[in-house]
Amino acid sequence: MDEHELIQKSVAGNEKAFTQLVEHHRGMVFRHCLSMVHDQEIAEDLTQETFVHAYQHLAGFRMEARFSTWLWRISHNLSLNYLKKHHVLEQEFREEILPAQLLEKKPVDDEKMLKIREAMEHLSPKHKLVFEMYILKRVPQKQIAAELGIAYGTVRSRIHYARKEIKKFLQEA
Repeated sequence: MDEHELIQKSVAGNEKAFTQLVEHHRGMVFRHCLSMVHDQEIAEDLTQETFVHAYQHLAGFRMEARFSTWLWRISHNLSLNYLKKHHVLEQEFREEILPAQLLEKKPVDDEKMLKIREAMEHLSPKHKLVFEMYILKRVPQKQIAAELGIAYGTVRSRIHYARKEIKKFLQEA
């Protein structure tokens, strides 16, 4: 039985058909959740929550995208909601890249700031701009997205990339 038929049967109330869909996609959903939350127990819960949500909203699935894409989006959103609710995203970001002096809002010594600025020069202009706005000017990510006319996810992605590159540069220096 193909996936399309399984979905139709699941919408009609056939639990065995939905169980087959779960078994087929469970690994992918779990791996994605785990990659986001970095905790196996929480990833298991989010995986379960993904399939509960999918089952409850299966009738609304229009089959315009692949079923795996739809599940991925549900698991992604649930994982993001978990991280936001538990304030993990912003704190992890700040602790990974910023010197303790910036976290405490104390002045950073000139030498350290010079190294950070030097590292920033190795970034592409688009990454440098977003990083500078967020870290140095403390502009909220949503405001950066609005001001630059780009998606919020793009802002997050550029900050993530810039953070990794600057961290790598600082470790090598």
